Amino acid sequence: MKIILLKEVSGVGHVGEIKEVKEGYARNFFLPKGLAVMATKHSLNVYTARQKKSVRLKEKLEVEKKKVSKKLDGLKFIMSAKADEKGSLYAKLNAKNIAEELSKEGWKIDAGEIEMSEVIRKTGKYKLTLKLAGETASIEVEVNPI
Repeated sequence: MKIILLKEVSGVGHVGEIKEVKEGYARNFFLPKGLAVMATKHSLNVYTARQKKSVRLKEKLEVEKKKVSKKLDGLKFIMSAKADEKGSLYAKLNAKNIAEELSKEGWKIDAGEIEMSEVIRKTGKYKLTLKLAGETASIEVEVNPI
């Protein structure tokens, strides 16, 4: 029996693959657990339509990320954080904190797209690199004490 895998199954295959398995294995294991669907004409058509839509969405997202990369390149952002008199921050700033700050200003950036050599522990100016859809953008982040 042919099935289309809906989830990753170790030793069998990856999501979206069409596999030939024994009928009992399909009916007793894959289908009840929602790991796969039977590969009928209808399910194959639905699967290919979803694949095409997914590819189009990825391409659109990549184009948008490239545009954002060009707009962000060279911009300066100012952040405030609690710090002592010497400029040491009470809580370090990592990529997640910076991504949240950028999202507050209207930029949709994931923490994984921000490259930092180390976390920010002191007030001051820092140069960061963003990797968006193969494009790189440099931004400057200035951390001021509250």
